[in-house]
Amino acid sequence: MAKPTKRDTAQALIDQIRELRLSGEDDEVEALHAEAEALIRGCRPQDRPALSAALEDAFTTVAERPPVGAEVSIRSYHDVEGVDDLQRAGVRQIRAAVKAGMSAATMSTKIAETLLEARLKMVNKAGLPDVIAERKFTKNIAHDAFVQARAGVTEEDVDRWATHQSLAKSVRNRMSDVVVDRLKSLDENPENFPAYAMEKARAAYPDLSPTEAVYALYESAGTRLPRKGRTELAREDARRRAELVRQAVAGQLTAGESADDDLARELADIERVEQGILETTKRVNHLTPEQRSELKARINQTIANLAAAAASL
Repeated sequence: MAKPTKRDTAQALIDQIRELRLSGEDDEVEALHAEAEALIRGCRPQDRPALSAALEDAFTTVAERPPVGAEVSIRSYHDVEGVDDLQRAGVRQIRAAVKAGMSAATMSTKIAETLLEARLKMVNKAGLPDVIAERKFTKNIAHDAFVQARAGVTEEDVDRWATHQSLAKSVRNRMSDVVVDRLKSLDENPENFPAYAMEKARAAYPDLSPTEAVYALYESAGTRLPRKGRTELAREDARRRAELVRQAVAGQLTAGESADDDLARELADIERVEQGILETTKRVNHLTPEQRSELKARINQTIANLAAAAASL
């Protein structure tokens, strides 16, 4: 059986992300998104655009759930009072960030907060605020904002185009953090959520805190709201991987446990090499200048060899 190519591996993970989104496993999707992007970067340049587009499509896939309660008849977000104003505010923020040459992370949270306010004016099929943009109507708000903000910019304008692309990605990444922060804030500030939904949540779950009542209300309607944002999930994943590497260095991992364990062992081997070189550079007091030069040349050659090996992955 032929060994899967890098493109096959990336596509398999994208398909997994799509299935998770369809089943409502949003927390798991967030954890896999960065991994999929890394796999795509490792593919051939000619394969990356199609894979990136497939990942974007998979990441925004939502399950079509049967309606709970009355279906609200709207044709687009333009039909909902106040959404156009928020969407235009988002466009202005995007353009201002790009014009100022600000790093994507600087304005991404503020833009995500503006787009969340627009989401909260929309409703999902259960008649609740469409906080995670389950419906295409709601997704179109952010999509149209970035398209309008990018009007007149072509790929030939490399810097501005790249800034727009980077900002869009950063806002998408920050959105999960902003959503979770908003939900967590409800115990202290229940007015941060639409009043009709908050009243419904409190009536249905009077023994729960405002935050937990909202989570429970959405769960009962078939929507699982995220409890951890992308940043928190990424930190947890980094800590978990670091612990696996530590265990591998200490020889505490056994073979065949998981793919992550296999990666940890490989990373541990690299860490041992790195630490060995660093320790060597600390033990050079007894060497002559000529010997130090020879050692330096060998280390530089090792670095070049490692860079070439990394490029081949």
